Amino acid sequence: MSSIQYLRHPRTRAAAAVLAMGVTSAALWSNVAIGAEADVAAAKATVARYIAGTETAPPTSGPKAVPGKSLYVVSCGQAVPGCSLQTNAAVEAGKTLGWDVTLVDGAFNANGGYEKGIRQAIAAKADGLIVVSIDCGIVSQPLREAKAAGVKVVGQNSFTCADDPSLMTTMRYSTTTPDLAAFGQAEGVAQAAYIVAKTNGTAKILNFRFVDNTFAIQITKGFETEIAKCTTCEVQNADIALSDYGTPTGFARKANTALLGAGDVKVVRVPFDSFVTSGVGQAVVLAGKASSILVIGSEGFEANLNLVREKRGQSVAVASDQQWIGWASADTMNRVLAGAEPAPAGIGFKLIDADNNLPASGNYRSAVDFKAAYRAVWGK
Repeated sequence: MSSIQYLRHPRTRAAAAVLAMGVTSAALWSNVAIGAEADVAAAKATVARYIAGTETAPPTSGPKAVPGKSLYVVSCGQAVPGCSLQTNAAVEAGKTLGWDVTLVDGAFNANGGYEKGIRQAIAAKADGLIVVSIDCGIVSQPLREAKAAGVKVVGQNSFTCADDPSLMTTMRYSTTTPDLAAFGQAEGVAQAAYIVAKTNGTAKILNFRFVDNTFAIQITKGFETEIAKCTTCEVQNADIALSDYGTPTGFARKANTALLGAGDVKVVRVPFDSFVTSGVGQAVVLAGKASSILVIGSEGFEANLNLVREKRGQSVAVASDQQWIGWASADTMNRVLAGAEPAPAGIGFKLIDADNNLPASGNYRSAVDFKAAYRAVWGK
């Protein structure tokens, strides 16, 4: 079930408490105003940095392609671009390395699809296995079986098991955001800074939280930490669980209910772009608020950027090149098979809106030629 909680920033509550005691201090309100100005100035500086982007150069050295290997790639679910774009890129990169590559659609773990995919790789005596957006904790038992069978496992956009990190090698995104938690939190910071800068610190925000997805939780953590610095912002939280997200009509209904119950919010924030296309964007349009509500998402998928282009339910994306992530995971696998350590991939993100970084069509694609860089390292 979804729940909505209403929060004000602590400094706003403190001011209200003072007034309730009969103190009408001009100095108090002056301090709040000065604080708000500082918040906005800091946010605008952060936004400028993220509009420029956080991408850096891919690796320039590493092991040549390890020959004669077989690779399985298990997708979280090929029906959505958040899984399919990264998965297809990993398959492409694996074939570029010269490997025999098999793709398995985990289909959002319907009927145990994740475990079945991993065990297929074990049965096929695969040399390597890449799991795409599948956290170790969900599939720890088959990963233990893979380890016992000598199958090397790389987690692409996945979290390893805290109690046994040896079950999965994870990618290194960049030197500044080395793991998925840091990368997600940085995205959340960018979302919050954009909101504060765009609203001059007066944002009333409906914050959708995906409460049982680890990556979404990390993005939300970054957002909530940063938005707490805005002394004049207000936040309402709408909690969404995987069970809510399971059916398109059910999610759309939850999104519409949350928006209608949120009153005069001026901003809607989601952890993933798929929230927008699954119902949040439609709810905003049906409410007649497409031109008055700022909707900020994440990955920069084609369908979402079309909404930005057409001003139909999304305003901003914190976009990263999904193909780069897939190629980086294949490079990580090659390094693991060669007995080397993972290298920072250089993956970052850019803020995209109608005025900044919006491509004419399609998904967000980095200007960095990461494919050429990896081919050069691999000798391909």
